[in-house]
Amino acid sequence: MSKQDADIQPHKPSKILIIEDERDTANLYRNYLEDDYCTTLATSGEQAIEELDQSIDLILLDLNLPRMNGKEVIEAIENDEVEHADPRIIILTTRDPTANILEYPIDKYKMKPIYRDDLHSLINDIALQNKFQHLTKRLFQKRSKRNALNQAGKTDTETYRELLNAIDELEAQAEEIYDEIAIND
Repeated sequence: MSKQDADIQPHKPSKILIIEDERDTANLYRNYLEDDYCTTLATSGEQAIEELDQSIDLILLDLNLPRMNGKEVIEAIENDEVEHADPRIIILTTRDPTANILEYPIDKYKMKPIYRDDLHSLINDIALQNKFQHLTKRLFQKRSKRNALNQAGKTDTETYRELLNAIDELEAQAEEIYDEIAIND
């Protein structure tokens, strides 16, 4: 197993854009996160679009924004109005979810009020999801190599056996992370 496989760590978001029109709430979120993350504040949808770039890993988004609401911000991201941006999105709102939540490509939806532990828990869940995605990518790469070696009849080597062991370990890790994600949801 390669060092890359043995040391799969959570991929914590490092740069977070807080989009919240209530300045006190935005500053509260920033205070909750400032020790662990680089944060940027936007108090309107328009400002959010200006601040958003490919370096933003995660957005904390209020839906109830004036002029350009949270849904419109999401649509701007989806329509590639922000080049190369593909952040994870957590909605933090006072609005009860409705059936149109299915239209939003979001990772989490949380009703306010939001406390420090809530925010850190949501972000840790995103880190777990990122870790799961990275791990499954590595798993599928290894499975593809295994299939190629199977087709070539090159299965009687130490390297092949190591590959099978690595696949088993990655599958076990993926199952463990998936179970942890399921518990948190």
